[in-house]
Amino acid sequence: MINTNYNDDVMSPNPIHNTDSLNITPDRKTILILTKEYHDLLLEPIEGVTVHPDEANICIWYFLIHGPINTPYYKGLYIGVIIFPPNFPYSPPEIQVISPNGKFKPRRSICLTLSSFHEECWNASWTFEKIIVALVSFMVSDELTSGCYKNEIITEFDKLVIAKDSKNWLYYNCSIFKKMFQNEYQLMHKIYSSNLPHHSKIFLIDILLNEPLQVSTNVFNVNKRLEDYIENYLQIELVVSDYTQAKRNEILQKFFKLSTTREEIRQLELFHSEYYQLDGLSHSDNFLSDDGDEEEPEFYSTEDEG
Repeated sequence: MINTNYNDDVMSPNPIHNTDSLNITPDRKTILILTKEYHDLLLEPIEGVTVHPDEANICIWYFLIHGPINTPYYKGLYIGVIIFPPNFPYSPPEIQVISPNGKFKPRRSICLTLSSFHEECWNASWTFEKIIVALVSFMVSDELTSGCYKNEIITEFDKLVIAKDSKNWLYYNCSIFKKMFQNEYQLMHKIYSSNLPHHSKIFLIDILLNEPLQVSTNVFNVNKRLEDYIENYLQIELVVSDYTQAKRNEILQKFFKLSTTREEIRQLELFHSEYYQLDGLSHSDNFLSDDGDEEEPEFYSTEDEG
């Protein structure tokens, strides 16, 4: 297996083809198109992908791929960059993945039909969404191209191991992750800096950030649930200790899943236990109580979740 313990302290992209994107002001049309695309993505995020353009350069877009289920990348989190040319959409973008992932060599330009390797194949109607969906599809396939590892170097088991450590790598080894994805970084920091036992931190890292936090509702919900969990950890552990390890994991994973509504959370076994009567406390005195509802944003609703 290749070495994945390297540090990536580079705070800017290192393009091989679209080098002009770093020093030439993009066309006005390019700025308008990319700005509109990002605005549209905020309204309708791409499933399994979080994206943020560099505030200093609209041609540089960083993305997080949340490893798709039923693949060796599941529960993995991978950062990459797309470098649009100054005359986009008339020329193709350059695509690089920065994280160790087992498929693509870090910071190597990836050869795809809709990348900078094949300007002759480029179609000006192709959007960021089409590009990133094609990249994820290629990533989980058995196909290889320039910028990929050979299958005999990386096995499927290697990819599973890399996926398991991918969030930890981003937090400790990737400077651009901290800069560009502050919501995700702060969430991980909240876990790592808490007083939770080590095994609980590892468990939380494993079950969180498997869904994009592209919209503000998701950011609020996952932070709220994590804060409640950390604050009431001892009580929660008393409750889940009554269950098998598998049942415990199922309860907590549903608690943190963004598509789980607030009402569904209240129906979880966490709220049906004698332990929540300790010290004269009622259910409403514990986590996810209504005591602070007036301080919650209006967007905290079951309709918005998921």
